[in-house]
Order: sequence, then C-alpha cells, then structure tokens
Amino acid sequence: MGIRVTYRNIYGARMVLYKDYGAIYVWGKGERGTLDFIAKNLKEGDVFVDVGAYVGFFTIFASKIVGERGKILAFEPNPTAYSILLENLKLNGCKNVKAFNFALGSKEGWGFLKVKGISSDTATFLYGKGDLKVRIRKLDEVLKEEGIIRVDMVKIDVEGWENEVLKGMEQTLKFKPILIVENGPLFSLGYFYLLDLGYKAYRFTINKNFVSLLIEVDDIYNAPIYDNIIFIPK
Repeated sequence: MGIRVTYRNIYGARMVLYKDYGAIYVWGKGERGTLDFIAKNLKEGDVFVDVGAYVGFFTIFASKIVGERGKILAFEPNPTAYSILLENLKLNGCKNVKAFNFALGSKEGWGFLKVKGISSDTATFLYGKGDLKVRIRKLDEVLKEEGIIRVDMVKIDVEGWENEVLKGMEQTLKFKPILIVENGPLFSLGYFYLLDLGYKAYRFTINKNFVSLLIEVDDIYNAPIYDNIIFIPK
C-alpha cells in the first residue's frame, strides 16, 4: 500500500503525498501563473471543469473560489491518482466538487492508459495499447447527464490527448468558456480549431510557473511547448 503523508501547501489546501503522486505540489509552487489567472477570472457561482484533475491541486483551488453556489467537475482516469483526489477533496471539505474516474475524449468507448515505463507512475498517456483499460466519455454527454447548463472555465491537461477532449465538447464550447490548455506537441489542430470558433489565444510572458502578463499567440509555433495556452472568447 505504501505510506500516505498529509501536508498543507502555501495556498492553505491539505494534500496527500503517496509515492510521488502530488510531489510537485509539496511546496505549492507549481503553476503560479495559471493559479493567478484562475483567481482573477473565475468568480463565485461559476462552473469550472478540470480535465486531467490528477490529485486535485487545481480542483481544490477553484472550489474555494466558486463557493457553495458554484460547481466543479473533475475528471481523472488514473485509479491511483483518483483515489488520492477523493482523499484531498474530503480533507478540504470540497462539497461543490463531483469527481469522475474516467477519461474524456471524442467518443464514448474504452481506451488504455499508459502509466508504466514513461517517467513515473504519475504520468499517464491515453494512446493505443497501454497498461490500464479505462472508460472514455464525451464531456458533452456528461454535462447533459449532470444537468449543467453553462460552463465558465475549463482546464485541460491530459498529456497529448487534448485534441480528443476538444472533439468531445462541441456543445460545451457553445457556452464560450475560458479554456486553459497545455500546449503539447500535437496540439496545433486544437489551436486552429479554437481560433475558428472565435477564440483568441494567449500565453504567459514568462511561463505558467510565474505570475506574469498575457501576450497574444499569433502563431502556434511561437507558443512554448508544455506550457499553457489561454483561450478567451472574443
């Protein structure tokens, strides 16, 4: 089973550390730029969707902002990360969060998570053959079942699976939510897709780990890889 240690990060959230799950958040320094953007653009009563919630770092942060009138939907297909996510939500009393243990994609079905032989057990990739069979659902279908009639912000960090997630949220994008998407090596298709829908793309002047101003991304190849691109509806 291993030892689970509970700590409190600099944002006041209580988090579980198990093996190296959540280790990057021990000091609370991860993605300060992204957190600053969320804090300035998410408000009480909003609906926030966390795709690739991992152990709940962003979910818990957003949960405190949207408050009792708000709603958070968190998606994490890795069963170990999901179990820690549930622990963290309980530790922080996040009653406005509903967590889901499946992946999001372009169609309903099944896929395989690649979790071994990458860098650590925390890394997951949803390609072809893998180690764990997981269910895949469309975000549009989940929101319909949950009775969600609007979405204000979506964070997508799914290790190269971002394009597939976007394909499954065609109806969701009609709400014109702000999108925070990690720019992986295959994301150019998603980038142009969102521009065609009327979004403008921005990146951090420095990078996602530092609080800095946003500047417009006029070319996907000018956006730093494995950093976040912010899409704001015009």
